[in-house]
Formats: sequence, structure tokens, C-alpha cells
Amino acid sequence: MMMTIAKSVGKGGINREPDAMTVQSLLNLNLSTLNAKLAAKGQPRLAALAEDGKVGTKTKDAIGAYQQYVMGTKSPDQRVDPNGETLKQLNRVTATLPAITNLTAVFEKTFQAKKLNQMKTGRIRVNNVTYAFRSGNSGRGNLPVGSYTVDNYRTRSKAGFKVDGVGFTYDVSDIKDDFGDRTAAAKTKGLAKGNRTELRIHPDGGRLGTAGCIGIIGSAATLRAFKRDMDAELAKAKNGQVTLKVK
Repeated sequence: MMMTIAKSVGKGGINREPDAMTVQSLLNLNLSTLNAKLAAKGQPRLAALAEDGKVGTKTKDAIGAYQQYVMGTKSPDQRVDPNGETLKQLNRVTATLPAITNLTAVFEKTFQAKKLNQMKTGRIRVNNVTYAFRSGNSGRGNLPVGSYTVDNYRTRSKAGFKVDGVGFTYDVSDIKDDFGDRTAAAKTKGLAKGNRTELRIHPDGGRLGTAGCIGIIGSAATLRAFKRDMDAELAKAKNGQVTLKVK
């Protein structure tokens, strides 16, 4: 799995919030390796970054430290560029992540836990290729765990469904939402249990996260690849519909 960004992140970068969060996540995945290198050089260890999409001194310093102590860069620029060497090196760690079953989405990290703006990130595997996604941060939390049918591809142009000119949605079936680990927050807001409708798989465009849908993370190239793989799955299905398990 290659986690991609659309614009540069770090010192002098464009620092789009979704791209920054991707880089912060990659730096955290590489943290044990980086800290081992720092310790070997007598340098203080770094703490895990907040994966909040905000680029400050800690994120820039972590990029620079990775470039200097892991990559061996003599003059680190504290920036990660799309298709650049730093991004390629950071992504090497994703090959060591546990394998997931095809047509499965797995939640791996939780943000704003037990709140209605709860967001989860994880990996989804389609056509035996793995992609990163976000779900939530909208006021009703992330997509509930369960089994869903996926079908009905459509080209989309709205900002929330489009990244770098690539926009699409796939319909995801309704599900009963009991708010699960967000029950207390839901009661505080007076929200009744009920069906979640109009769920989709789409690029994570617009503001960070989704309205409970699965938002695929990445640049135009990654999103086009995801579309090809999802279309391949639907083409193989008898009724043009596949079942996706969310765990």
C-alpha cells in the first residue's frame, strides 16, 4: 500500500490538512525506527505526533530528523513532496502492516473517541490491492462496523467527493446505527437510534474526513487506481454488487 499526498507537506509546503495528516501518520508508523537511529547518535527521542493535519515545528522537525538520521540526507529540507524520495522511504513501513482480507475495511486508529465527531482511519482492500481511508469527523461519527453491499458507480464533481479533479461515489447499503461507542455523546445530543442512509465510498475531498462514509485517501493517481480496482470487483460480481465487511 502506497500512501500518497497531493501537495507538499512541511517547511515551505502547501500543507493541505489531509496531506499533512497522511505524513504525520507515516512518521508515527516509522517512529520506532527513527528513535532507534536517534538513540544510536545520542540524540533525544521524539514523541508521537498528533495526527491532526496541522503542520508546526514538531512535524517539520520529525520530517527533518527522518531525512537526516534514517535516510542519511546531509541537508534535510524538512519537506515531503508528492512522488519525492522522502515519501517513498516513509512508505516502506506500510509493507510490514498486517495483511487484510479482500473486500474488507479495517479500522486501525480512532480520533476524538466517544464523541459525535469521532473519526477512524484504516485500510480497505479491493481487488487484492490495499488503500487507506478515513471515516467520520462530521457529527455522527464513523461508519458502523458491519457488512454492506456496494454498487452503483457515479462520477461526482462536489468538493467533498473529489480530489485533484478525480470525483466519484459508490453506493453503500443502509445500516442500523446504535451509535456504539458514541452512545453517551448521542444521548447528550438527543439523537435517536436509526438507519444510516446515503452512505458512500468516495475520495476524501473537501474538509478532513467524511459524513460517516468511507473516504479514500490519496492523490489523483491513487484514486484512479482505486476506481479501477472497485470497477473490476463489480464487473466480476454476478449482480454488479459486492459485499464489503467493515471491522
